[in-house]
Amino acid sequence: MKDLKKIKKLDSIMEKAEINIEYVCMPICPLEFNREIIDYCEETKLTVLASNPFGGYLSAARNIKAFSVPYLLSFAANYGNIVLVSGRDMITAWEDKEYLVNLIDKE
Repeated sequence: MKDLKKIKKLDSIMEKAEINIEYVCMPICPLEFNREIIDYCEETKLTVLASNPFGGYLSAARNIKAFSVPYLLSFAANYGNIVLVSGRDMITAWEDKEYLVNLIDKE
């Protein structure tokens, strides 16, 4: 979700139905980043699923060239509780996963 107002509205509707929202899935990349939603998730203890750390299929090559794979993965890991990596290439996905695992419990 890209709009904090929609998240808050959905959260209040679900709360009335006694259903708790547990996570928010959103793209987390330097060029597509919503700090307002991240702050809300931290305040309300919602888990953030970071998707598209490379900016999506069409933007990935440009973003990797501009920032580097380690930077993009670290950026997503810094703001997300769980980082979803692309499954388009399983070898690369495994390497990305290994890099992310090494970031656990590090600043």
